Amino acid sequence: MNQREAITKFVEHLRLEKRRVPRTCAQAEANLLLVSEKVDLTEVTEYKDLVKAIVDISNERKGKFTNTWNQRTTSRLANYVKTFYRWALREKILTENPFPFHDFEKGRVPEQDYFHPELDKSKVDLLINWPNNTFRERMLLKVLMYSAIRRQELCDLTIDDIDFEGRFLHVRKGKGSKWRYVPIPLVIIPELKSYTDTVKAIGKCNYLFPREDFTTKMTGNGLGKWMSRLAQKTGIPVNCKKFRHSYAGYMIEKGVPPSQIAKILGHSKVSMTLDTYTHHKQETLRDAVDKVIGAA
Repeated sequence: MNQREAITKFVEHLRLEKRRVPRTCAQAEANLLLVSEKVDLTEVTEYKDLVKAIVDISNERKGKFTNTWNQRTTSRLANYVKTFYRWALREKILTENPFPFHDFEKGRVPEQDYFHPELDKSKVDLLINWPNNTFRERMLLKVLMYSAIRRQELCDLTIDDIDFEGRFLHVRKGKGSKWRYVPIPLVIIPELKSYTDTVKAIGKCNYLFPREDFTTKMTGNGLGKWMSRLAQKTGIPVNCKKFRHSYAGYMIEKGVPPSQIAKILGHSKVSMTLDTYTHHKQETLRDAVDKVIGAA
């Protein structure tokens, strides 16, 4: 059995025995194949060597994607590599061990400057009001920006998921199959009502943001490709996650409690929100101290 076949078998192990969700299994398979093809694991002697190799792969993505892997993703991938080879050797799936130091102690992935810089208001306005954008595309960007929902969550929204009276979006298929209510800013309600009336009048599809012909559901990959084209046209490096990061940053700057931000973002723990989004500038920290003890 070669390494590629072994990885496929390992993913089946994750799905059937570890009960990992399909998306996690697919990501594990793709990333393990990527590392196995690009890294000479016989040269890896310490955890930091493995991390460095993965970070190097991540940096190569800058030419194709608008962001690199963050610290959490890098750590998870490094541990997947270790777990795979430990499992393959134990189960005698692989007879030859290309990774002799798979049992080294887990180290800490070094901090990386992975935080997506926030989009300032002028860039947000430029992206939303780009001349070639259709009404559908403008509303898509507004909802994505001012709800901070994830890419796939946006694609899964239907017209029935909008509560105009309560001003909420009902995210029924969130990450980890969790649902939540996300508040809709008052400023976009009139346009959103007009847009939903347009979609209803076309009557071909009940999804809030279907494909351009309004006949079928838009996919996450399709949305990502469109976003990449928009980034090329405008010259602004942007993806769906950057809108999410930016809105989270705006809420933090306005003093919204982290517990409330976590509920809006769909985080199960407030610590996740704090670890991921509270990357304050020095001036912000100084202002916070001045509010408590008073400026000199």
